[in-house]
Amino acid sequence: MLKPMLACGTIQVAGATTFDEYPRTIEKDSALARRFQPIQVNEPNIEQTIAILRGLHGKYKSHHGVGIADSALVTAAQFAARHLSSERKMPDSAIDLVDEATSSLRLQQESKPEVLEALERQLITMQIELVNLKTETDAFSRDRRTDLEAQLQSKRSEHDGPMKKWQEYDASSMTSRKSSNALIMHGSNLRGTESLKDDTNKDEEEEDVLQAHDRVTSDDIVAVVSRSTGVPVRKLLRGERERLMHVEDELRKRIVGQYEALEAIGNAVRLSRAGLQNAKRPLASFLMAGSSGTGRTETAKALASFLFESDSALITFNMSEFSEQHSASRLLDAPAGYVGYDDEPQIAQVRRKPFSVVLFDEFEKASRPVHQTLLIG
Repeated sequence: MLKPMLACGTIQVAGATTFDEYPRTIEKDSALARRFQPIQVNEPNIEQTIAILRGLHGKYKSHHGVGIADSALVTAAQFAARHLSSERKMPDSAIDLVDEATSSLRLQQESKPEVLEALERQLITMQIELVNLKTETDAFSRDRRTDLEAQLQSKRSEHDGPMKKWQEYDASSMTSRKSSNALIMHGSNLRGTESLKDDTNKDEEEEDVLQAHDRVTSDDIVAVVSRSTGVPVRKLLRGERERLMHVEDELRKRIVGQYEALEAIGNAVRLSRAGLQNAKRPLASFLMAGSSGTGRTETAKALASFLFESDSALITFNMSEFSEQHSASRLLDAPAGYVGYDDEPQIAQVRRKPFSVVLFDEFEKASRPVHQTLLIG
């Protein structure tokens, strides 16, 4: 249907597809492929992504009504390339980080502070207990009721002051945000309004004094990345050079002995972190051989705790469950047309949580096809 109109020049079409889909859908139809001029759009690097984010800065600022620091844009591009490249491409991943961070900050500004919400929950709990105690007549309940009434009065005083200040600030900041949004939306039509801009800058400075967190910063971007990847915020922000110099010392806090094994693990971690390995490949692969009780599994747990600051970052597969030749399809994707093709393979949990240590426990009990598949992969 399109080919005759394209041949006659009746219409002009601009299409978009992926490198994988183009050979399957367009290139195999040579008559259709001749009507288009392929233009490769490669993934931008970090510097190009930062430039794209700066171009979109005003759009997200006006849409969400919050400011965005330039350092946050740089952090979004850097962290997207470092931590989200396995599943997403640039600049899409970096743009989503900025979008989620700005929307989260806007929700925080329009919601009660966590401190006030915690105080209100405590007040409700104490009021419920006080209502129940009023029906009791024993001495213990009377004493408890007297103490609880005093605590309740103190807690209300602790709550009412900050609550009043927050309500006053919320009302004033709402007016400021509306004025700021109006200026952002109509700024392109304003001319000769330098004095108005000066007043606005003064208002923004006063708002900074009232609330320091009035725009998206690098910390907000890091928090979004932490929620997406499961990597603790502290690890994302911390400089790793000092930690990497003492990998073995950290592992020895949990593993007694095994000096050669821990040294080999430490060297592999430092080699990977230094950028001397393919970033698309695993950090390292280890085959821990030894008798039961020598600390093989505990070493994997200690490594997960060191790298990702959580023992839950360890994904374990019991390879004795894959001793049959056909069981490889349960671990990996089954071929098309075979039983289990539509079922999610067990290895999918690694794709959902890529920042983790994967332990193939009792590896020798797996079937040979499983060994060969993992070797090739």
